[in-house]
Amino acid sequence: AATFRSDAGIVGHVARTGESANVADVQRHPLFDHHVDQSQGIKVVNMLCMAVRGPDEAIEGVIQIVNKNESAFSRADEEILSLLTTQVSAALALCGRQYISNKHRTILDIASSLSQHIDDQKSLLRLGARILSSTLEVEHCVIHIVEHNGTYLRAVALDGSEQVHKANEGLAGSICINGKSLALIDATSHKAFDPSIDGLGRYSRGDRVDLLSCPFFSHEEKTSLVAVVQAFNKKRGRFTKEDEELMRRTSEQ
Repeated sequence: AATFRSDAGIVGHVARTGESANVADVQRHPLFDHHVDQSQGIKVVNMLCMAVRGPDEAIEGVIQIVNKNESAFSRADEEILSLLTTQVSAALALCGRQYISNKHRTILDIASSLSQHIDDQKSLLRLGARILSSTLEVEHCVIHIVEHNGTYLRAVALDGSEQVHKANEGLAGSICINGKSLALIDATSHKAFDPSIDGLGRYSRGDRVDLLSCPFFSHEEKTSLVAVVQAFNKKRGRFTKEDEELMRRTSEQ
């Protein structure tokens, strides 16, 4: 851990202005400050930073990921990190309102996740699934990211399993098509349920599965779908209206 002025370096600029920063060569950036931007002792080559905002839109912190292998961070990386920042914002807000007793555990879990080595989109998606699982307290989570101009979805689960499927298949595909959230008490009985896609083989027809699923759209193009998120089976009880509202607000940020 390190402490520094909130207006120092590229990270400080993001914290002060709320503007994201995607820097392909940090050493050449005029705002680069090695005391701040390399505070963890890592030689930083490239960097992607985004602000985390609270319920009142105040900036609560900055997520910084560095050193993507082989190339600079892409537009797709920006969209995925944007999805993660909204999940972190929602997690922290939820800790303050609904699950006060779990606040420190949830924040430490998020911090631990963010400290891991992340060098590809799969790692980012798996991190997103972990944050969402911690926030909603669910047993399983899958993020289906849009690829190939919307014709396919790449599904990545909390356990690291991965699969590419057509964008019109399964319950995930139906949300991709209609762009609407979905809450089901018995998801496996739904005609659109596909056990190989929805949950990535974890559930079969006949299993009792509660599902909360929501589309996530681009920050800049509000009608452009980025991903479909599926959360399965609350660990305690069933999904509530507050859970549905949390997912809806998170997807709209």
